[in-house]
Amino acid sequence: MFRDEIVTGEIYHIYNRGVDKRVIFHGYEDYSRFVKSMVFFNTDICQSGTTFQKRVQNSSEHQIVEIMGWCLMSNHYHLILRQLKDGGIARFMKSLGVGYTRYFNVKYERSGHLFQGAYKRVHVGYDAYLEQLLRYVHLNPLSIAGLDWKKGVPVDSHSASRVLNTYCWSSLFHLENENFLSCLHAVKRFWLDREDHLLDLVNFGFD
Repeated sequence: MFRDEIVTGEIYHIYNRGVDKRVIFHGYEDYSRFVKSMVFFNTDICQSGTTFQKRVQNSSEHQIVEIMGWCLMSNHYHLILRQLKDGGIARFMKSLGVGYTRYFNVKYERSGHLFQGAYKRVHVGYDAYLEQLLRYVHLNPLSIAGLDWKKGVPVDSHSASRVLNTYCWSSLFHLENENFLSCLHAVKRFWLDREDHLLDLVNFGFD
């Protein structure tokens, strides 16, 4: 159980991983399904039976969370969310978790829990924390290339730039797209644009 209530207007780091650290995204279709679900379930109106495109068009005025950053890895995910309406994060995460688990279990002919318990959350109470969190979330894909940045192992900036520029399951990749995947509004609180943010990332403690 969480000790503190989620406060509307506040920002939270939301994260979870697969049960027993299992893979929760096996390929393009799985990643894409989760990303689309982040849009599909971000609404406080019931639209049963509507198409994805129609739901996206109708959801902009009825969003319950603001997605400020995200990254999907093979066995875990990170989301940065601002609650827009009371109970919004809880409703959003419940729909997202149940919906994706149902899809995954049907597709891979399994049953039971997919995620390692309830999602975890940390309140992001000040700008310096949000700035560091955006860096952390957007640097996650470096692990896929065997770049052990989390342990302070030196990483070549050119290698880092190549990985971060091409990993498409992160809000960094979509920053300048004018669609539901872009989180440029959050990044521009600290950096001029995507290129400025990317330059900061590849030089952040790397050789």
